[in-house]
Formats: sequence, structure tokens, C-alpha cells
Amino acid sequence: MTVWASPRRKARLALLGLPLAFILLHTFNNSYPDYYYPLGSTERGWKRQTEWWADFFSQLEAVRPLNTEPVKIPEGEKPPEYGYRPDVDHARPELVQGMTAADQSDLAQSHASFVKQLPDFARRLPFDRDTAGIVTTAGANNFGQVVTMMVMVRQSGSKLPVQIVLDSTDPWIEELCANQLRRLGATCIRLDEIWSALRKSKSVPATIERYQWKVMALLASTFQDVLFLDADCLAVVNPDPILRQGSEPFASTGLITWPDFWSSTSSARFYAIAGDVAVPPLSARASSESGVMVLDKARHADTLLLAAYYNYYGPAYYYPLLTQHGPGEGDKETFLHAAMVLETLSKQKEEKDGTTQASTGDSRPIATAKQTRGYWDVKTLPGVRGRSLDHGEWEYMMMQQMDPMEDYRAQQWAARIDDQTDRDDDDDDDDDDNTDTDTETETETKPPTTLDRNKFLATKINTTTVVLPKPTRYMFFHHNGLKLDFAWLNDPDYGQYLVKTDRAGNHTRLWADNKPGLPAWDVPQAEGARDVEKEMWGNVTELWCETGFVETCRRLRKVYDEVYLLKSSA
Repeated sequence: MTVWASPRRKARLALLGLPLAFILLHTFNNSYPDYYYPLGSTERGWKRQTEWWADFFSQLEAVRPLNTEPVKIPEGEKPPEYGYRPDVDHARPELVQGMTAADQSDLAQSHASFVKQLPDFARRLPFDRDTAGIVTTAGANNFGQVVTMMVMVRQSGSKLPVQIVLDSTDPWIEELCANQLRRLGATCIRLDEIWSALRKSKSVPATIERYQWKVMALLASTFQDVLFLDADCLAVVNPDPILRQGSEPFASTGLITWPDFWSSTSSARFYAIAGDVAVPPLSARASSESGVMVLDKARHADTLLLAAYYNYYGPAYYYPLLTQHGPGEGDKETFLHAAMVLETLSKQKEEKDGTTQASTGDSRPIATAKQTRGYWDVKTLPGVRGRSLDHGEWEYMMMQQMDPMEDYRAQQWAARIDDQTDRDDDDDDDDDDNTDTDTETETETKPPTTLDRNKFLATKINTTTVVLPKPTRYMFFHHNGLKLDFAWLNDPDYGQYLVKTDRAGNHTRLWADNKPGLPAWDVPQAEGARDVEKEMWGNVTELWCETGFVETCRRLRKVYDEVYLLKSSA
């Protein structure tokens, strides 16, 4: 039944504790002004971060908006849920009401004050240089999801260490952290221990809300290069190559984000507050999905800290400004917008100072070997997966996110086709007699705009990725529909939702229609097809059966035997 090494097999698992052979060594030939470039950082472990956290919260409080009421969206109103399409431009929704010019000016002043202190503050962000790992956050209500996530990380073949930042804990969680998860290469970080002294002086907010924990986890992690996964985001293909030296697009940018299904719903007021940033058309990019991201703290310390500012003041101001109660409102838009804003402010400063020629390229540039800082917003839209049952209903299970390296190759390929097409068109124009009017000629020879380029690349990728040398593949399953938290398996309500039965009372698969003749659902791999669902269920069963959760173990084994081993329950 076991696909990855059992926690009891110490000889194999000892490898998880070894230093990683591919820890990254980056050379930062900065292509951005030093004003936004963190020159270095202090190497401190997470237990010694108390002083930094005190400074962090102090800096945030120092720029608190003074007289501005929370951003208001009329009760019950939401923006239209447009599925993102690069060839369709809807009108940007504007639902913010009651914000006066003074309110907007107050927020803009706060934002500018925080950005002004970023160059110095970013240099002091603590992390251990030349380290890489996976980071997640969870608590007592959803820790079972982390168990599933850890199983999938190791099942995928990843050997990256994992840090789990806890927002709350419980004795059974402490037991798992000390034993099963530790043997799988995971460390549990308790920020309350780091913040205990600060809480006495009220230097830490009394409450950190749900969506604010992600950025806190990223800041608390000691890794330089971070793959962040939500607790319900599962790696089905080994993600380690993303962080390997020279791997694109991470090597050239230091930040990778993934899209959601929807068009952006951010308010135009946000862009004015952020520094008169040009408001992009809705066709320029999809909204973000922050359940998975990759970030290099050395190159993007300022990006991370600006995202922290957006999250710290998120519930009152930036969550509604960036999403306007659209799908998934919370931290999702804060990270990419932080990168976009800093890039734009950097270009504005260049133009003002005359230090370099202003860039007019794509805001999501195709990375080259000379670029060392930027951001890669994955262009391939997520897939969707659900299950149909005998009862006739269809249940949404998860969104499937693309391998960013394949996405990068697809965009490079599409860009080469675009360039070749442009050259061919130019050659054809040279051979033709110029009988057009001056106006027509000017229109035909005008270079494509950034928006045109984005439309072309997205359209090409969505129709031609399959011709790449390797098959297009999803790397992550973000299980945000059905949460795979088997700690709740025996809960009378959630347990029935987690494990479904057909009309005959037989247990059904999670990821496949449970109908005769349909093959087991798999994930394309270079080495051939795998029944990833069967692997996951077997490995999850083995881990929970080690913990002493007797009833959970019993039920997991029953489902595994009936569904995946096709054993009769009689």
C-alpha cells in the first residue's frame, strides 16, 4: 500500500533531515534601482525574532490612517463574477461608497509613508540565507488538512523541509508535530511563543484575523526561497525543481503567482491611493489565487513587507479595495499588487530622476537571463475538478494549478511564434506596393500594445500548450471546495460530506466519477500514469493509523479497501 516511505522506516526518512543538495545560491545583479532593492538581511532563527517583530508592528502602527472610516461596500452588493478572458474587456466595477477626497488622501499618505521606509526596513528582514523550503499555516480547526498536505508533499517526491506556522494549537496537534510530522521533515512554529513578551506590552494586535496569517507565516519562516502552500493545497507533482538554481521563471524573477478563475474586481481607488498607478483593463490579468506562491525574500523583501501592510490594514481598507466583496476576498490580491505597485513606483522614480530610460514593456515581462528581479504571473488558467454521483448532483472539489515551468516554456514558445509572425508580416509588407493612405499605413505598422501582447500570449497558450515537448501538467490541486481534513472524518455532519456513498451504499472516489468503465483518475507524469488518489488515500490511512485515532483509522481503512483495493465489505 505504501508509495512513499513509512514513518517507521527510519533509514529512508533519515534522508529528510539532511541538508538539501540543491540549496540555492543566487547572484543578485539588480535590474531595479537600489531604492527598492534589499541589500541584505540578518541571519536569525525564528526563536530570535522578537526584536524584529516589535519593530515590524511599530512601523505598521506609525503609518496608521488617522481619520478614515473603514471602506464601505453597500450591504448585499457584489461585483459581477466575470470568468477571466484575455480577449474580453468588461467595465471595471466601482462599488466603494462614502469615501471622501480627504479619506483617499489620508490612505494615500499612509501608503506613501510606509513605502518610503521600505528600503531600510526590507534590509532587516530576518531569514537564513541560501535556504529553501515549503511554508504553510494552520490551527486547531484545520490541522488535519496539513496532515494531508504533508502526505502529498512527500508522495510527490519533494525533499524540501516544511515549516508549519500555527495560529492555534491543541495537545493532539503537539503530538503530531513532535512525532509523525517531524519524521516527515516538518517543523511547527508557534508565533504565540515569539509574541508572548510583545503581548504583555500590547505591541501585537489582540487578534490576527484568518486571512492575515498567511503573510505572518511568510515573515516568520526562516527560509530565503519559499514555496507557500495553503493547508488545503496539495502537490501532485514534485515542486522542488521550481526552486533549483537556474530554473525559470523563478531564477529571473524571484516571485511566482497563480491566477484565479475570475477577472480582477479591484477598485480604481486602490491605484490612486497606491501612488497614481495606472488602472489596468480587466483583460490585462486574472485575479490572483494565493493558495500557492513562490517568493525569494532576498529579492522581494520589500514586496513581502508591502503585502504585509495591505494585510495588516486589510479588513478595514485593502481587502474591500482590492476585491470589493468579489470571489475569495481576503489576502489573495495583496501579494501580486504589492509587486506591481513597487515596479510602477520604481519606474516613476526613474522617469523623474532621469536615471534610466523608462520601460514601456509588458508589465509581466518574458524573463531573460539578465533579469534578476520581477514577477511571473502564471498565464495558464486553473482547471476545475468535481465529482458526479448517482444522486445526479455535481460537487466542486478543487482548482488545479499549472506547473509554472511549463507555463514559462509555453509563453516563451508563444512569444517566438509572435516575433516570427511579425517578421514575416514585415517581409510581406516590403514586397507589396504601398498604395495605402498615410493613416492606414500608420495603423498597420504601429507596434502591438502591452494589452495586445497579453491577449495574444494568453490565447496562444490556451490553444497550443499541448504541443510542448513535455505534456502540460497540473502541479497543485487546491482543494478549496472539499477540505481533505480527515481529523473530522467521524464528525456526524462533515464526515458524510467528506466520504460519499452511492445509492447502493458503496463508498465512492474523491476525484473520479464513480461509474462502471471509467478509469481511475490520474495525473500525467514523465514516468507514466499514476493513480494519485489511491496513493494519497493509502498514505493518509497509514499515517492516521499511527496516531492512535482508532475510529479515524478504522474508517479510512474501510474506504481504502472497498474503493481502491476493491475488497468486499462483507
